[in-house]
Amino acid sequence: MKYPSSYYARALAEVLATDNLSEEAQARICQRFLALLTRHGMRARAKKILREAERLLLARTGRRKVDIEFARTPQESADKLFGSFLKSSDVVTTRLNPALIAGVRLTINDTMRLDCSLKRKLQQMFPNASQYT
Repeated sequence: MKYPSSYYARALAEVLATDNLSEEAQARICQRFLALLTRHGMRARAKKILREAERLLLARTGRRKVDIEFARTPQESADKLFGSFLKSSDVVTTRLNPALIAGVRLTINDTMRLDCSLKRKLQQMFPNASQYT
């Protein structure tokens, strides 16, 4: 019998949320968890399960996952640019996305999005322009 992906994610998040786990123990738990997914035929859904487990673990610890996409390489680090907005406990990932044309896009916990890119503004100004290209 296969269980829903959310069950696996919840189980992994609960185990990893326990205090006093060394990095070795966490690595061993993750290896065994992947072996369990393989045995249960859920390896194809591993990405979805791990993403959900990360979300649950961050929510349990009160931390935020912040993704920052830049159109070009920034002159300053993301910490300096968004220092007043970011907390020290936030998990921050930055990446380049030339499709934004100019500007920045912030995503918080995969739910809230602040899109200050030129691409979005052009799409708002000319909503039917994409069908002509």
